[in-house]
Amino acid sequence: MSIPHRLFGRTGLSVSRLGFGAMRLPSRIESGVEVLSPGQAVALVRQAWDAGINIYDTAAAYGSGQSEVVLGAALREVPRGQVVICTKLEANRCASREEFRYWFMASLARLGVERVDILFLHGLKLQSWEERILPRGLDREWAEWLAAGRVGSIGFSSHDTPDNVRNLLATGCFAAVILQYNLLDERYAGALAEAHARGMGTAVMGPMAGGLLAGEDSVWAEAVTASGVRDQRELALRYVLQQPFVDVALAGVTDFAMLHHCTVTAEKDTPLAAAARPLIARAQAAHHCRQSIYCTFCKYCLPCPHGVNVPLNLKVLMLAEQHQAGVVAQRMYERIGVDPLLPGKTAVFCTGCGQCARRCPQKLDTVDLLHRTRRLFGP
Repeated sequence: MSIPHRLFGRTGLSVSRLGFGAMRLPSRIESGVEVLSPGQAVALVRQAWDAGINIYDTAAAYGSGQSEVVLGAALREVPRGQVVICTKLEANRCASREEFRYWFMASLARLGVERVDILFLHGLKLQSWEERILPRGLDREWAEWLAAGRVGSIGFSSHDTPDNVRNLLATGCFAAVILQYNLLDERYAGALAEAHARGMGTAVMGPMAGGLLAGEDSVWAEAVTASGVRDQRELALRYVLQQPFVDVALAGVTDFAMLHHCTVTAEKDTPLAAAARPLIARAQAAHHCRQSIYCTFCKYCLPCPHGVNVPLNLKVLMLAEQHQAGVVAQRMYERIGVDPLLPGKTAVFCTGCGQCARRCPQKLDTVDLLHRTRRLFGP
């Protein structure tokens, strides 16, 4: 068996239904700081290629650019015409065409390529598009890159409101889009369907909700059994892949076991059993009833100026409140800053400055959640 391919909208690219998301590459802790493990990461990317994955998504912001370096090194021996390389730039932060060009050329240099197949505007918002990107002429800049063959197509990723995303789609300026979609979050289903109808390539980030669907939760047990799948992870990924408006599911792969599980799942190009649909809907409703926090551990909230490991503290809170694992959560909280695998500081060091909340793509009130964590677990 092999991973099925699909035409990625009007980009004209044939892509594997499973894509490699390079935000969560293998890392290690050095002096309390998380850094990429280049050797492991390169080996993981190469294994993904050997397994049949041909589309790779990274960003200048991932690992302070090191994700691009690793990806470029891993794919250097692969025939360039057989692999689809995508990267993302935060265009809204660029004050001029010259600055935008500088960061684009820096990405090409880190990747070690002369062109990228798709350049995505990273975390695009309608307001930034109207008030910054267009007035600064950045669209004219990438038009020149397209004409020169430096870029194959332009797309965008976004966490803006679904209505604003639809307005961005309506501009007709983009050939592809990356939006969040999974069993726990279907807010962008309509936008994805509209993008697909417009002939755009559609990719989904977070098909397993940043790992929230990667474990085993009794809420999903009946749905797993009725679906005829191995486990909850397979249910989550196949649920996304069976949607007609999804071309590619970008899995944020962290290790070889996860890569193997994802590739084996993606090879199964069949819909889930029809009898499972009501059970899946019931499990979704049950999960939403108890879910008050939706942190995908993307780490965009970091670094905290006071050293608080925001996503780790929220993970502890979620374990206690949503997964009935209070004892495990208490032990984990007590080990933050002590165990090298649990770096950073606990919620007690939060000063309420709000920097993390302003950066959160899920719009979480992280300050309130950190205070809740402190009240629950103590100093």
